[in-house]
Amino acid sequence: MSHSLAQSTQLICPHCNRPFDAEIWLIVDAAERPDLFEKVKQDKLHDLTCPHCGFVEQADAPLLLYLDSPLPGGEGAEVRVLFSPAQRTSAEQDEEAARKLVARLRKSLGATWQDEWLVQMPVILRPGLSLALTEGLEAAQQKVREQTDVRVPPELREVLAELARRGATIRSVEDLQRALEQHPDLREKLERLSTQAQPDPTLSRRFQELVGLHTQAEHAPALWPQVLRGWQELIAQAEEREESQLAAYARANLANTYSRLYEVTGDSSWAEQAEALFEELSRVFTRQQAPQTWGITQHALGNLFARRYERSG
Repeated sequence: MSHSLAQSTQLICPHCNRPFDAEIWLIVDAAERPDLFEKVKQDKLHDLTCPHCGFVEQADAPLLLYLDSPLPGGEGAEVRVLFSPAQRTSAEQDEEAARKLVARLRKSLGATWQDEWLVQMPVILRPGLSLALTEGLEAAQQKVREQTDVRVPPELREVLAELARRGATIRSVEDLQRALEQHPDLREKLERLSTQAQPDPTLSRRFQELVGLHTQAEHAPALWPQVLRGWQELIAQAEEREESQLAAYARANLANTYSRLYEVTGDSSWAEQAEALFEELSRVFTRQQAPQTWGITQHALGNLFARRYERSG
């Protein structure tokens, strides 16, 4: 069985509107497929070229790497597997993707597989993946930190999503300006957002670190206490510094942690804590003010109810 894995799919070219078949690689064994590994380092693995018109677009897909040599830089000497989530997915979707890909790689490797690799498995966001493979983990983490510090606030994403729902296509700053002129209510909202302070960079970095640690814990259960403690400490720090938005998103991740611990252990106290926190978040992220986040919260609460019903009836 090949260690590397591709998903075959049919796509519609956004440029010429003609269908074509494509392979999207989800697992790459660096020793087995050095050609694919080289494309990963060049950030071209998920580039898909339309055979009809030559238009190139990049697939948004997760990627699990199986490495045959240490990462450069010295700090990744023990890393054998590395996960990079898709860019337009939720944390819950990323965890599910990592779980499935790791299970597939474990099966294909057989006796070669070592569970200890999961403890060392870094989770690298796509903007830093190429750097991680060419310059090391620290260089990659620095790039992601720089982008995190200036990331779009969640409320601004809500404005852009609402523009899309109203039929606006935003591909440039000029497009955004024209659209906001046509929708003054959203322009006023965006102006309010522009005056708000950016999240504390230190807390933002810690938030991203905990997201990665949560994904690692899915495959290394000994890390769950560290994940739990990390979210609780981050919430306290964010509240102390009056970073209410970051504290709310940290609570959402803490609720997901409670829910996952219930699924793993069957202890109903975890389910009760998760339900209470999800209900609290539904009042923070309301359907009117934050419909996307509200929907994600309701989805997570529904999953919790389904799992509890399966266990208890």
